[in-house]
Amino acid sequence: MTGIKRKELFYYLFFGLMTAAKGIGLDSGDRLYYVLSAAALLCMACKLCMTRYTWKEAALAGALCLLSLVTWKNSGRLGIILSVLAIVGMKDIALPRLFRLGLSVYGASFLLTVLAAANGLILNPMVVHEKAGIGEIIRWGMGYSTGNVFHISYFILTVLVIYNLQAEYRIKHMLLLMLGNLLVFVFSLSYTGIMVTAFYLLISFYAVKRKNPSAAERVLYYLPLPLCVLFSIIMPFFSEGVIGRRLDGLLQARLSFSYYYLTNQPLTWLGTRMKEVPYFWVIMDNSYVFILMTYGILVFLLFIAGYAILIRRYARSPEGNPKGNPKGSLEGNPEVINPVGNPEGSPGSSLEGRIRLAIIFSFLIYGIMEQFLSNAFMNLSLFFMGEVLFGCQEKIPVPCAARRGRKRTDVREGLAKGRIAFRKWIYAGCTAGALCFLGFYIFAEPKPERIEIPVTAMDYVDAQMVLLHTDKPYSDKRELKEVMKRYEALVTDEQLIERALKAMENTQEKGASAMGRTDSKKIAGMLELSLPQYVYESKEADTFRLRLLESNPDWTSEAYSALLTEITAQMQEQMPAVRPGTPEKERIGKSLGTDRIEHMSHKEKYVVERKGTILLAEIVRKALLRLLTGAAAGAAAAFLFCSLYMRYNSISDSD
Repeated sequence: MTGIKRKELFYYLFFGLMTAAKGIGLDSGDRLYYVLSAAALLCMACKLCMTRYTWKEAALAGALCLLSLVTWKNSGRLGIILSVLAIVGMKDIALPRLFRLGLSVYGASFLLTVLAAANGLILNPMVVHEKAGIGEIIRWGMGYSTGNVFHISYFILTVLVIYNLQAEYRIKHMLLLMLGNLLVFVFSLSYTGIMVTAFYLLISFYAVKRKNPSAAERVLYYLPLPLCVLFSIIMPFFSEGVIGRRLDGLLQARLSFSYYYLTNQPLTWLGTRMKEVPYFWVIMDNSYVFILMTYGILVFLLFIAGYAILIRRYARSPEGNPKGNPKGSLEGNPEVINPVGNPEGSPGSSLEGRIRLAIIFSFLIYGIMEQFLSNAFMNLSLFFMGEVLFGCQEKIPVPCAARRGRKRTDVREGLAKGRIAFRKWIYAGCTAGALCFLGFYIFAEPKPERIEIPVTAMDYVDAQMVLLHTDKPYSDKRELKEVMKRYEALVTDEQLIERALKAMENTQEKGASAMGRTDSKKIAGMLELSLPQYVYESKEADTFRLRLLESNPDWTSEAYSALLTEITAQMQEQMPAVRPGTPEKERIGKSLGTDRIEHMSHKEKYVVERKGTILLAEIVRKALLRLLTGAAAGAAAAFLFCSLYMRYNSISDSD
C-alpha cells in the first residue's frame, strides 16, 4: 500500500482532530472540544461507510457500538463512544503510519500549548500545594487543566516518540527524554507522572536492547495486568490496615476514594450515572474502578480481556513466529510487519512486540492513579486492540527510523551540497537563543518582591470574619440578601476603607506599619459578604458575615483583625441597624466542608500575595521558561536560515 486511500484519510482526520484536542488540553468542559468531536464523528461516519467489513467483523463492530451506546445512555459519558469508534475504525489502517501522524499532531499541539501558557497567551492553571520539607509551592498546568494532566500529556508524547524511533532508540534519546521528564516535573510536581514516565523510558530501553528474553522474563509479562486489577479492586477494602494506610498516604488517599465509590455507588452490568457525592473533594482517580463503576461489569470484563489477549500476543517466542516462518518475524525482516492478518506474522516478543508491551505496562500502571485509560486518545494502547480486531491485512512499512540498513534520505546530501552542517546550526541556534533570553531575564527583567496568586489556585485561605446581626429576623432569605447587598456597597467603598486605614496609623504594635503596601482598592477586593451555612438551614435569617482575606504576607493577623474592626465601626455609623460581632480568625479551604469561601468559585481575579520559598521557586521556573523559549526560538531561526540557504544554493546550482 503506497498511497493513502480516501477511507484512510477520513480516519486520519478523525484521529488528528481528537489528538489535537487532547494535545491542547481540551476536555468535556470546553465548547471547542465538542465542536472538534462533532467534526471527528462526521469523518468517522464517512470512513465507516467506505469500509468493507466481513460478516464476523461487522457483527463484532455492531455489538461494540451498541454496547457503547447503551453505556453512554446509562452513564452519560460520551468518551466511551469515541473510544469504541476509534477501535472499530481501525479496519485497513496502518498503525505505524497512524502513530507517525500522532507524533506530528500531538508534538506540535503540546509544544504550542506549553509555549503559549509560558508566555501568557493562554491560561496557565495553577494550584498551591504544601509539600513536606518545602512549604507552599505552586503546581503549574502549563495550558492543561492540572499539573497531573500536563505530565500525562508529556508521557503520551514520549510514547509516540519512542514508538516511532523503534530500534533507533538509544541511550542519548532516553537521557534527553528523561531530562524533559525532570523539567516537566519542576512545573507539574506530579510524582505519579515522573515515576511512570521514568519507568516507561527505562523499560522501553530494555525492550530495544533485550533481543532474546528468557522464558522466565516472558512469564513476568503476564503479571502487570492481574496485579494492577487486583490492587485497584481489592486493596481499597484494606485501606484501614497499617500497610493500607501507608499506601493510601503515598497514593494521596486514592485507596480511600476508591473504597467510597466501590461501597456507595451502584454496581451494574451496563453502566450507570454516579450518584451525587456529598464531599466534592472525593474523586475517582483509578481507571479500573472508574470503568467498573461507570461503564459496568461487561465493559470492564471486555477491557481486561482485551489487554490479556494483547499481552499474550506480544509475549510469544523471541522469533515472534511459533511456526518458524522467518517472513513473519520483525527481527528477521525489519522492513515490514504484519501483526494482525496472519498469526504467523505476529510480532510476538520481537522488537515491535516488546515495544508495545512496554507501552501497555506503563499505561496499566498509570491507570492505578489516574482515570484516563478508557479514553483512546490518551491511552494509545487501545489502538492495539483495534489493530488486532479490525486492523490492516497488508504488509505495513515500519516507522522510518526503525528501518535498519537503509540509506538516509537525500536531505543530508542536500545539506552537504550547500556546505552547511544542519545539525550544528540547530544546536548553535538553540544555545544562542537560550542564552539571549536567559541573559535578558537575569539582567533586564525586574525580579518581584512577592508573587500574586489567584485565590482559585489556593487550597485554603486565611481570613478574618465578623458576624453581622440585623435588628429583626427575615423569614425570606432574599430579603436578607438585599440588606447584605446594601451593606456590601457601603463596606467596599474606597473612601470608607481610607478612613479605616487612617484610624489605624497609630496602632504600630498591631502591625499596621505595613498597611501602606496595599491600597484601598486591593482591600476592597479582599472583602466578601456571604450567608453562613447554618443561616441557609434556619427558618429565620438575621445574620450574615463579612470576611477579610489575609492577602498580604507582611501583615499580621492582628492587623487584619484591627482593620476589620475599623471597617465595621465606620460602617455602623452609617448603618446602625446592623450590629457587628467580634472578629475571629478562620481558615477556609476547598476541602474543609460545604461552607467555603465564595471567591474560590467566582471568576473574578481575587489574588493573595506570597513571598519566600514560593517566590524563589517561581523565579527559578520563569528563568527555565525563558531558557526553553529562547532555545525553541533559536532552533526555529536556525532551521529557517538553513532552509533558505539550501534553497538559494539549489537555485544557484540549477543556473
